[in-house]
Amino acid sequence: MDDGMTGTEFRVLFEMLAQLVECKAKTVQEAVEIIRQFKPE
Repeated sequence: MDDGMTGTEFRVLFEMLAQLVECKAKTVQEAVEIIRQFKPE
């Protein structure tokens, strides 16, 4: 959290990533690829 994110912002970011993986990935490999490509705006 060196970039100044609060704990709440950090948890929201992880929740967004979890929801993205949950709705898009059908395999573990797809989940890994989504996580590696994820770049928050």
